[in-house]
Amino acid sequence: FVYNGAGMESWLDQVLQTVGNKKDLIKIDSSNGVNLINTEGEEHHHEEGEEEDHNHGEFDPHIWLSLIEAKQQSLNIKEALIGIDEENKDYYEENYNTFTGKLDDLYGEYKEKFDTVSNRYFITGHEAFGYLCRDFNLTQKAIAGLRAEGEPTPQALKELIELAEENDIKVV
Repeated sequence: FVYNGAGMESWLDQVLQTVGNKKDLIKIDSSNGVNLINTEGEEHHHEEGEEEDHNHGEFDPHIWLSLIEAKQQSLNIKEALIGIDEENKDYYEENYNTFTGKLDDLYGEYKEKFDTVSNRYFITGHEAFGYLCRDFNLTQKAIAGLRAEGEPTPQALKELIELAEENDIKVV
């Protein structure tokens, strides 16, 4: 059972409880080893076996939007698959290497393009792009927060429009 981790699956404990404590169920938290963004402004390295609830802030769960952190997630999955199915290790290694090579190529392509961008601000529906912003020195301004809960107030929309005008933001 592969899950994102970093607090993404609020339903995780309930699902695992429903499934029961099956000894043959392998749980893979793909966020192990990821350099998480703490929404309180601190970065945090998620270690294997660390409790999901961390008790020291909320984390941005949108890990896969970082080409760098997606490599760590895929490494976690690959290693778990090898642990389950050692006989096919070469197959998993080959697929992992192909996939991470594509991530590296895409990172290079993005970096080249983003390095030429002068206005590094953009507006988005909710704060989903923190890792992408960290990787490429971008700044997102969101209509809704990290979890995209609720509707923005008219005042919040007014402030966002003013921010867009003041910073000449053209990307929404």
